[in-house]
Amino acid sequence: MIKQYKNRFIQGTLLTIIWIVFLTGFTRQTMEVTFFWNILLISVSLSLIFGVIYPYIWNYSTWIAPISIILSSVINFLTGYFVLYLYSKILFHLTLPYWLVILCVTILLHVIFFYFYRKYQNEKMARELNQLRQR
Repeated sequence: MIKQYKNRFIQGTLLTIIWIVFLTGFTRQTMEVTFFWNILLISVSLSLIFGVIYPYIWNYSTWIAPISIILSSVINFLTGYFVLYLYSKILFHLTLPYWLVILCVTILLHVIFFYFYRKYQNEKMARELNQLRQR
């Protein structure tokens, strides 16, 4: 499990760095050296969330659904604003007044995806069990 998390973290970090540098190339003419540190911190943050924390919460934790949903929503919300602040302080201040709407939408989307993901997992396990029973 640790090896899997490490591989996801490293892959996520490298892909996020490439993705952010690609997007930044379209929006900025010049970049300061400190911005590259921000890019590295953004990629590490997103890799930690989507490569380690999310797989743990959705696949391995034994918490009840509301706790998993609220925890992943709050982590996603806070990390999103942290990443936005690192990328552009102007965008951060532009979206800050709408934090409650963004949090509500984040929770709503996590609820929807959580139940679709659980339904998919249950159907997948049912197929596997049926295949084992047929043998």
